[in-house]
Amino acid sequence: MLVYQGAESFELWFKKKAPIDVMMHACDGEKF
Repeated sequence: MLVYQGAESFELWFKKKAPIDVMMHACDGEKF
């Protein structure tokens, strides 16, 4: 839920599509 709220804010602020997959990995603590 928090990732999607952050994505909405990201898109409002930056007028770009939020990288939800990257945000999900960051929340999981995974490294690329």
